[in-house]
Amino acid sequence: MKNVKYTIIMKNKVRGSLTLGVVLGILLLSFLYQAPSIKADVHVDDFQNQDSLSPSHFWKSPRVAQETEENMLNSSIVFNQTAFLPGSIAQINFTLTNDFEYDLENIAITGEIPEGIVLSTGSLEFTQAILAPNQSVCHTFEIEVPEDTEYVNSLDLVFLIDSSGSMSEELSEVKNEVGTLISELNTQVENLRIGFIMFGSTLYGENPYDDPRNVLPFSSNLETIDNFIAQFSASGGDEPWGDSLNYLKEMSWDAGARLAILITDEETNADTKINSNDDSELYNLVEELVEMGIFVSTMMCYGGNDHLEEQLTQIATIGGGTYIELSGESSELIDTAIVMCEEVLAEAGLLISAEFTVVYQEESITEVQTKYILTDNTPPRMILNYMPFYTMIDTDLQLQYKLICETYDSAGVEVVDVFYRFNGEGAYTAAIMNKSHGIFYYNLPILDIGTQVEFYCYAADILGNAETSDIFSFETLEEEITKLEINTVERLTLNEGEYQIFDLEIHPQDNACLFFISTHETLINIVGGDELNISGEYRLDDENYFIWQEFFEVSMNLTVILQSLENAIGDSSNIIVGYAEVQELTQNSTGFDSVEVELNLNDVYLYELNVSSEENSHLHVQIAQEDDYQFYYMGICNSTDLLKSQTFTKISVPISTSGRYYFFVVNLDPQALDVNVKISFGYGEIDDDPYWYVDTGAAMSQNIPSYSTLILGMMSVVTLFMIWQFERRKKKH
Repeated sequence: MKNVKYTIIMKNKVRGSLTLGVVLGILLLSFLYQAPSIKADVHVDDFQNQDSLSPSHFWKSPRVAQETEENMLNSSIVFNQTAFLPGSIAQINFTLTNDFEYDLENIAITGEIPEGIVLSTGSLEFTQAILAPNQSVCHTFEIEVPEDTEYVNSLDLVFLIDSSGSMSEELSEVKNEVGTLISELNTQVENLRIGFIMFGSTLYGENPYDDPRNVLPFSSNLETIDNFIAQFSASGGDEPWGDSLNYLKEMSWDAGARLAILITDEETNADTKINSNDDSELYNLVEELVEMGIFVSTMMCYGGNDHLEEQLTQIATIGGGTYIELSGESSELIDTAIVMCEEVLAEAGLLISAEFTVVYQEESITEVQTKYILTDNTPPRMILNYMPFYTMIDTDLQLQYKLICETYDSAGVEVVDVFYRFNGEGAYTAAIMNKSHGIFYYNLPILDIGTQVEFYCYAADILGNAETSDIFSFETLEEEITKLEINTVERLTLNEGEYQIFDLEIHPQDNACLFFISTHETLINIVGGDELNISGEYRLDDENYFIWQEFFEVSMNLTVILQSLENAIGDSSNIIVGYAEVQELTQNSTGFDSVEVELNLNDVYLYELNVSSEENSHLHVQIAQEDDYQFYYMGICNSTDLLKSQTFTKISVPISTSGRYYFFVVNLDPQALDVNVKISFGYGEIDDDPYWYVDTGAAMSQNIPSYSTLILGMMSVVTLFMIWQFERRKKKH
């Protein structure tokens, strides 16, 4: 890769103590003017609605920016299949649709392919005089994918972000636009993982080694990434980015392309793993990262000095990456990061680009699209399993078994064949598996008790790469009824019309309840008692949440029968069912008492909060742990509705009425460690910000008294007066 230094725009620095004083005074006065009462230590983001975080929300950012979104062209690059075999022919389509009110004129499309790639048919250039509204044009050509080149289909990207007090604009830009970056890069690579190392913030300590919560391990989940970044605000004074670079060695790098982007405005300091004052030690560290296959790019933000520029330039040169000096505006940060990623992918990727140029009402509009061709010559990877379920035959529930095959392949698997036999007798029977939510399954017929089932699968991707799995076996039982233990959850997937059955023991002293969460409509039947005199039928509709709590004077067994109902899109239902002791917490003047629990895999804790609501009140919950950092599935609900749920460490919801509310937390990560956690509860007047920060569980809203306005105003006037006096004395001398 060429090591190019980009100088975008460097604003003139404000000089002169009088000018600085005026600026400070204006800032203070404008700050005071905003409101008589100000909330402190609360960071509010613009993306409260989780729906706005979906990748489809972000339009594709072109390399040639337009003035307004109205001038965006509807252009794209489309391949005839998702991936290609080395040596095969790839068909490339450049498409343009006129979404404007009037004609597009002077249409020109120019394609670009990597040097050395053979153009089999067609041309890289296309022109057309006019394109009428609602009409489309498609220009097609073919290239030969080289035999002897492997291309990168995956990217691991880590941001090392300075979160000290001077980095507010840059941090906000990352928070607001990371979805754009993910949406853009997902069009170019099959597998994208993003991690973060935060340094300089006082949230968990300014050094990433102070607390593992400063680091987000690699994730592909946009909600998880957003939730992590949103915790941090610009605070603190140290910038130990040398230690942050060192931390890169501890991350689980796996992708074919690996890139770390360091963003800062100060020289490294307060490091504990390296010598902050020894540049050669920094450069040796970068050489170690290069040996791990990691490219390192750097961005210097507004305010950086000459020595920092020298450091970051040298790091990018050694790291095989790019150094960029950002202007005082942070808006180009994410677009710059996208370019850095594309340059790394271009080292091994087969990049196709197209420039679309049109004239609309005498205005020229240009847009550039890029896309990488994916190559695949490896067979799909398979994981086999089985799941018992029940079906209704006449009036009886009959036990059946579902054979399951999960496939992983960059080109995509459309068909999986299953071969099975019973009790080791005869030839294997072949069948085509069904597909739902990306998982292939096949329902066996009803079998006798004690039947030995053997099966294996054959999967081929769209390119013909194929694999046959090993044989998987199990024995059928008289019944497969899962016993639901107290303070645990079970997860399952049911197709339309299928059932699952759970048994549980009810004891008066448990003070426990059942709760259900489902992605689609589900019917719940609960029966029990010595003479089956306890019964009830409940249905999960739009809310997809239900809590059942009954208290009995005697112990008894209950049976829970779940049935997945028909839904409009024909998807299977993903269901969580839990049985948890209800622990009641009493509201105090600042919130609720915090609790400490051990949270193991599939454990669930449920707390009842009796809230006396006030106008604009909110309920907040935070989970903290000492030695590790992981996310938990959590939610807040009332007796009928699931108000909010998310996978994170914090949650906040508005409370409109007084009454009983419930908070639940579940550890669903099979790779997570069993941990001891502290759960803190807050309550008060605050905007609906799910990323509030608290140490003790006290109310999150801390109002600065209105009389402080007078004090701060006096301070600003005194500051201006002192600077004015200083300037007068200077002129006299």
